[in-house]
This record gives sequence, C-alpha cells and structure tokens, in this order.
Amino acid sequence: GNFFLVYVGDAATVTASLAARWIQVRDRDALPGLAGFVRITAGSAEDSAAVLAAFGELTPPAKAPPQTLYTCKGHVAACKTLMKKTVQVLRAEGVEFFATAGTMLGMYRHGGMIPWDDDGDLAYVRDPARDQGLDLVAPFRAAGLTLQRNRTNAYWQVGTNEPGAVISPVHVDLFSFRAVHEPDGSLAYELDDERFRHEKPDSPQASCDTRYVAAELYPLRSDFRFYDEVIPMPAQTEAVLRRALGPDFMTTAKVRRGEGPYAAFSLRDLSPA
Repeated sequence: GNFFLVYVGDAATVTASLAARWIQVRDRDALPGLAGFVRITAGSAEDSAAVLAAFGELTPPAKAPPQTLYTCKGHVAACKTLMKKTVQVLRAEGVEFFATAGTMLGMYRHGGMIPWDDDGDLAYVRDPARDQGLDLVAPFRAAGLTLQRNRTNAYWQVGTNEPGAVISPVHVDLFSFRAVHEPDGSLAYELDDERFRHEKPDSPQASCDTRYVAAELYPLRSDFRFYDEVIPMPAQTEAVLRRALGPDFMTTAKVRRGEGPYAAFSLRDLSPA
C-alpha cells in the first residue's frame, strides 16, 4: 500500500502548513482513534523527497499519541488465549468467578483488554472453610497451566511457567474476596489482600481493591464480553467503576508510564484494543 498515517499532534495546523508548501495531506483528526493524525499518499520519488523535506521543517508534536502506549498485539493475543483456557478450567470446576480490576474496566469500556494492559484479572468469593484455589492447582496443571500464589502470597496467578518459577509475562491474576458483615448486619465482600482494600480515586485504571456491597456484586451479570468470551461481571459494574475511577472514566483514559505522572487521553483518541 502507499498510504501512511503520521501523527502530527495539531493536524489542522500541519495540514495548512503543508498546503502552503504545495503538499496536500488528509486531516484524519475527526475519525475515531485517529486524533492528531494525517494521511499521506506516497507518489513519485520526487514527491516523497519533498514531503520528507517539508516535515523536516515542521515542529515535532509535543507529546506522543496514545497508540505508542499500547500493548503489542502478540501479547494481547496470548492473553486472550490464556484467559479462555483459565475460564474453561474455572467453569469445569464449578467456580463462580467474575471480572475485576483492569479486566472489568477493559470489558466495560473497550470490549476486551485496556489497550495498554498486559494481564487478566478475575476474582471469586472464597469459601470461609477452605479456599477453592487450593483445589484448582491440579486441574490447571492437567490443562497445561500453572496456578500458584503470587510472590507475596496474597493471591493466585495462572501462567504458562513451570510450577514454582517466576510467573510468566502473560498471566491471569485470580483474586479472592471474603464475605464480611457491615455494621448494620448486611453483607459485603472485601479483597483478601489487605494492601488493596482502600480505593484510589486517582488510579489510572480500575484497582483490584474495590470493596463490594452485596447488591453491587450479585447477581452476577453476563451481558459483557472479553472479545468473544462471555465473562460474568458485578451486578452494578458501572456504579463500581464510577466510584473507583471518577465520573469521567468513560470519556477520559488515564495511563502511567513507569513512575512518571499520569497521562490523560480522550477516549475518542483510542482505537480498539
């Protein structure tokens, strides 16, 4: 093909600037997922040289497009495969599970993974007499997967590594919640991992620390998909996400690179995961 998408930041200004140089490009800023992009059609070698020379005279955009933050497609594909296998084992063993944390947000907002996420997040309510996870190690091993505790022994992880080794880069976190009683006697569910029991409203994505009251969690709903896989979600998913992430979670996406500050993007700037 001879079409090129180029991120320029201020597409309208760059389009006008190039037009003044007798170079015509198409402003794609208004299209979903292409904010700040222009389309260039490559022609002759002379035309290409002129375009490259013109771009060399332009001021580079101040920030990179959100697409540079995306998880590579190969990793996403491996996550989809692992999630499907994980769900199959859980269903076969009769475990009632649901999407939580980044997977809950990804399913609700993107229909799959958050574009820059790199793992899966599922949860279940633990039996007070015996953690169901203990009985799942063998079934997962029979399926060619490893179920093991994370490095802090706070929750389970499903991976493709050998048992006892560092969890594979592609993995699914499996969190356990426990039933507790509110002061008024009503039921609620809190994460077993004490470190994540307090919500962080400024979090860049849904935290795995959401504390559910009974009506927020049950009855689980099955009207959302993780790509082509139906995964149960909390009954009041939107209310939970709005409480945890703020009222703009459906219009503004936040992401952090390393330990730097959060970068906020309009949801219209994002293409599907």
